[in-house]
Amino acid sequence: MTTVFHQNVNTVVPWTAQYAFPSQATNTNKSVVKVQPLGGTSYSPSNRRIQFQLPSDGYLNAMNSAISWKFQITGQELSSSNLSVLSYDAVAVAARTGSGAASTTTLTIAGGTIAPEPASLAAGAFIGWHVMFTDGPVGGDSSQQAHKFQISEHTVADASHTLVFKDTNRSVVAGTYAVRLYPKLAQLQRGGAHELIKRIRVLYGGVTLEDIPEYNRLARMLLETGASAQYMGTAGNILDGTGSSVLREASNIGQYTPLSASTSDTEMLRPYEHATRQVFNLYNGLMRCQKLIPLKWMAASLVLEVELADAADCLICNSSAVSYQLTDVCYIAELLQFDQLYDATLYQGMQMMGVPLKFTSWHHQERTITGTGHYQIHERARSVKAVLAVAADTLTHIGKDSHLMYHDLGKNVTAAGAFQVGTAATIQEFQFRIGGKYFPSQPVNCEYGAAEAYFELLKTLNTLGDIGFASGMQRRDWASTGVRNSTDDSGMKFVIACELENTDVFPSTIAGINAENQSDLTIALKVGGVPVNKRMHVFTSFDNLMIVREGHYVEHVM
Repeated sequence: MTTVFHQNVNTVVPWTAQYAFPSQATNTNKSVVKVQPLGGTSYSPSNRRIQFQLPSDGYLNAMNSAISWKFQITGQELSSSNLSVLSYDAVAVAARTGSGAASTTTLTIAGGTIAPEPASLAAGAFIGWHVMFTDGPVGGDSSQQAHKFQISEHTVADASHTLVFKDTNRSVVAGTYAVRLYPKLAQLQRGGAHELIKRIRVLYGGVTLEDIPEYNRLARMLLETGASAQYMGTAGNILDGTGSSVLREASNIGQYTPLSASTSDTEMLRPYEHATRQVFNLYNGLMRCQKLIPLKWMAASLVLEVELADAADCLICNSSAVSYQLTDVCYIAELLQFDQLYDATLYQGMQMMGVPLKFTSWHHQERTITGTGHYQIHERARSVKAVLAVAADTLTHIGKDSHLMYHDLGKNVTAAGAFQVGTAATIQEFQFRIGGKYFPSQPVNCEYGAAEAYFELLKTLNTLGDIGFASGMQRRDWASTGVRNSTDDSGMKFVIACELENTDVFPSTIAGINAENQSDLTIALKVGGVPVNKRMHVFTSFDNLMIVREGHYVEHVM
């Protein structure tokens, strides 16, 4: 008997043919190992170096591995002098109808101003006040109920403040209320747990595979430009602590649980006393490698080294005595073990050409911005994929966000923590040059909303044309509005970006600009004014290649 595949095909299968069963799935054993740091159980800015030595066993799935620690702010006592709870007996409040969406109302302090004017409400601080209505006709009745509000960072006036209602479905009738304002005390900046890390290094034996200074600034930039507002306030807030923290927001199917009017001041601020568990993936290259890392075939252990940031570089508060502490620190590593057939096949690959592990890493450099001019960046990577640059304050203060990214270089934070608008010095154009070529070939216009600059950023992030992409970026966040007053915090998330890959057809290939034999990379800036205390932080993204060969030999190419 013979079987014909198709009537138009002459090939037949004889009845004597024998075939083996299809190969079975590779036998895999997956385990999770909590790698403890080398020496030390508690870390802070005074004991800032954390080292994890990964086991020389199995295959590391870096994408499913993360750092875990307990984070707690220290040095702030919940005393009456530190709380600065402000009470007002007669406050006129405008009517507001609950519509199922966040809305605002105007709170007017009867017969005077909010005094003292809280410094934490200055632009860019991301710290406001929690407001409790303790008496008055709330929700259409006269019973005492407490509701949470947050004063907007964008409206600061002497006689009135705009309040954002967190309980989106509750109506408020016009009337006179008794009001208490509770300060939001020290908290992490918007990058969450990533703000705590100043520098990351990955070591193999005596070789440094990766070294990323200013990691917290890089992570903040990637989060602000690439993460959605929904992520920052939900999953990111749970895992990393990203976004502005909001006190005691007990959510139930989108609703916010009202507080009791009898809640004491200490109870209102109790969450600041407790530690928070943070679990997060790192944004450095090797720890986001999509291939399994064959730890068992490497001669030396991989070491992940984390250097913590100073308190002023990651926290926002009104006291220099405030710091933070990390305890119960570990690296949660997902390790896989395979059967002998898999190991034998991998070993054959190492004998022939080696097993390549490609990942993208970052170099960092700084330059003082003096105005219009050309700023030279030393870069010698063989495949430069992109360049991201931000203008930041030279001075840092724990009362202000230290990782703002300015479009108007006339704005600045003083050594005393005051926010100043100053004279306009907006970035008007930028362009990159490598060797004798310009990228892009024409200068990028950064005026009138800086849409061209945002267009270049989306190209660099590979999200241009993706209508499903929704970062938390808004127009006023991206570009300066040109308003010259002490409350203008527009244009605080501006990024200079340039894509340098030769092709987007195969984005996973090594296709960046070869800067090894070129003259240095140059950034040409046109600034409409004189910058005030500004540094430019430049991050160059480049292809990194690690090849694991026979005999536990590792070759590093970048």
